[in-house]
Amino acid sequence: MPSFDQLLRHDGVVVAIISAIGAILAGVVARFFGFWTWLGGHFDRWLEDRRKMNPRVPRQTLHVIANRGQIPPMWQPHEVPDTDGVVACDCRAMILITNKSHVPITPVRAEVKLGVVDRFVRHRKVHNLRLMGPPRVSEVNPGQTAKGWVVSFDILPEMERSTRLVVDIAIYDQFDNAHMMRRVPFTFGWPDQFPTFV
Repeated sequence: MPSFDQLLRHDGVVVAIISAIGAILAGVVARFFGFWTWLGGHFDRWLEDRRKMNPRVPRQTLHVIANRGQIPPMWQPHEVPDTDGVVACDCRAMILITNKSHVPITPVRAEVKLGVVDRFVRHRKVHNLRLMGPPRVSEVNPGQTAKGWVVSFDILPEMERSTRLVVDIAIYDQFDNAHMMRRVPFTFGWPDQFPTFV
C-alpha cells in the first residue's frame, strides 16, 4: 500500500485534496454569512415592529428660563403651620416655558437640586415643591408658544437674610424629559407683584 508521501507526489491527488478543502471552507463561509444575513433580517423586522408599537417620543421639547429681571427668584421666611414655631424659607421663581416643538407639551413636575455644601454641610432640604401654571389658563403649552409658570418650594432649616441660595431646577414634560435651569439664584425679599395664586 502506498504511503501518504507517495500519494502527494501525484498531482491529481494534490488537486483533489485542495479542491475538497476549498469546498469545505466555502460551505463554512456560506453558512456563517448566511446565518448573519438571516439574523440581520429578523432584527430589522423586530426593530420595525418596535417602531410601530412605540412612536418616536420628542426629546428637546421645552426651553425654560428663570425671570431674573423685574421679579427675580426670591425667598422669605414663614412659620410652618402646625409646628412649634418652626420657620422655613418660602422660595419662589417665575419662569418662562416655551414649547419648541409642534405638538402640545405639558410641564408636569419640577425638581430642585441643592449644591453639595447646602446639602451636606448646611444640611438644607427641599420641601413642598410645586410647579404651577397661570390661573384660569390651560396648563398645556401648544406648539411654538410660551407661558409663565411658577416654581415654589420651602427650604429648611431657616436661612439668614443675607443668604444667596443657588439651585439647579429641572422641569419635566409628559414624556419625562428633563429641561434644566442651572445655578438659579434666590435672594431675600418679597415683591408686591409676586403672583398670589401660588
